[in-house]
Amino acid sequence: MSEPFSGTLNYPTGKSVLLTEDMMSQLQPYLPCHIIGIDMLLAYSLKIHGMSLRSLYHHCEPYQDLPCILLIKDTQQYVFGAYLSEGIIESPKYYGSGETFLFRLSPDEKCFFWQGSNHYFMMGTHDYFTVGAGDGNFALYIDEMLEKGTSNRSLTFYNDVLSSNSSFNVLTVEVWCFTDETVDESDNVSVTSEKSRQSGQYRGSFYNIR
Repeated sequence: MSEPFSGTLNYPTGKSVLLTEDMMSQLQPYLPCHIIGIDMLLAYSLKIHGMSLRSLYHHCEPYQDLPCILLIKDTQQYVFGAYLSEGIIESPKYYGSGETFLFRLSPDEKCFFWQGSNHYFMMGTHDYFTVGAGDGNFALYIDEMLEKGTSNRSLTFYNDVLSSNSSFNVLTVEVWCFTDETVDESDNVSVTSEKSRQSGQYRGSFYNIR
């Protein structure tokens, strides 16, 4: 049985329709130790901010130096995604570190970690965002309208297909950042979390590529 999630989920722009504390309890054992206990902020939600990669980039931009969770649910009710060692940005080349990993939370729980074969952790263009690659395959790919995606075995993670099929239709997407900002619900102003300040550095310590 997983330990309860030790952080707090904050919703400055609206309630999550996807991520729950139970899901974070599933993921917590696999997270880098230096972010355990740090609170999380909903940076982007397809249901709240609109169905486009451009909107996702825009809302994630303030958190580009912080690790985050990319969470996807497809139309077959599979829930999967990636822990990203840095925030989601538009970048012409691969970036990130070996702390990045892939996961599936439903219908079963699996995680896939960096295998050292390449450094294709993540890349974002105007047309798509991808995590993991090699031999012409993307481990996880979503298109510019956040409508369709693919998941295939990659050399980066040696992963299984994460979604219901190698090609999938997106139902919803969320991006959650690990950050020292929480929300004061009385005036909706971000404030600094003392717990997060005491938790140390966010960034990974090895093979950071940009």
